Amino acid sequence: MIYLLCIYNKKEKENQITMGGYDIEDALAWKRKIELLIDQQQDTTTAKNHKAFASLDFDIDLGGPFSFSDHDSGPEDEEEPRPTLLRRTTIGNGPPDSVLDWTKEADSGLSNQNATSQAYSRKNWRLLRCQNGLRIFEELVEVEYLARSYSRAMRAVGVVEASCEAIFGLVMSMDASRYEWDCSFQYGSLVEEVDGHTAILYHRLQLNWFSMLVWPRDLCYVRYWRRNDDGSYVVLFRSTENQNCGPQPGFVRASIESGGFKISPLKSLNGRPRTQVQHLMQIDVRGWGVNYLPSFQYYSLLQMLNCVAGTKNTQLFNLIA
Repeated sequence: MIYLLCIYNKKEKENQITMGGYDIEDALAWKRKIELLIDQQQDTTTAKNHKAFASLDFDIDLGGPFSFSDHDSGPEDEEEPRPTLLRRTTIGNGPPDSVLDWTKEADSGLSNQNATSQAYSRKNWRLLRCQNGLRIFEELVEVEYLARSYSRAMRAVGVVEASCEAIFGLVMSMDASRYEWDCSFQYGSLVEEVDGHTAILYHRLQLNWFSMLVWPRDLCYVRYWRRNDDGSYVVLFRSTENQNCGPQPGFVRASIESGGFKISPLKSLNGRPRTQVQHLMQIDVRGWGVNYLPSFQYYSLLQMLNCVAGTKNTQLFNLIA
């Protein structure tokens, strides 16, 4: 994965500088230094010269625009100083309308958050079990009758001794390295790169539950990610349809109603970085097994959530090595 940082002037977009690196921490360090330089320039230049720097945009591949102005520069002869410039959160174009952002609180200020996402963030949870150093929660549904087709959301929460960037790199990978920490992963590939923050993926699941009786499952879903100002990362999933990702022979197409990761930094312990990892999944595995073998969906979901414990072991192995 390569991270690109592009710097350009909105009035002269052909004059730009592009930098790249394999480490997101390096890209973010460059971004902070350039922001500091622009802030210093704003403090020392006149109002007229201020305009030339006020509309610089940053674009990071697998990151979206970092913009310092909400509108283009005005006419050349404009002498009035601009108001205070606000920095935008690293969210690109924002999540697609179909993707529910379960990580945002009801009072969040993101403009593209709708009422459905707000309601989803207010779900009630109960602790279901503790295993492998994780707390597993199950959604509480306050209804007398729950339709058989409805799948409860489940969430795993754990603490990993690694940086947010390291965990983010793991959960974004779809290659053979995923076998080291995700026991439900069989195969994954990129179907379409929508923009720097959004992609459509094909994913085959390795579910070890009566595999002789139950057909294997696969997924086609949209994945969106962003980095928040507090250093946390959010990765969101939801199933979608794509002409290049049709049904595969020998597989039942499962459906992710909502899911993803929230990766949040914690206070370091003994000089080692720590990260809280939350993994939520609400998935309908579909097929006849759901009706006749209701525990199939439950144990399949537990297996998928246990990948958080896999990230703990992977990072520990790397530290020892």
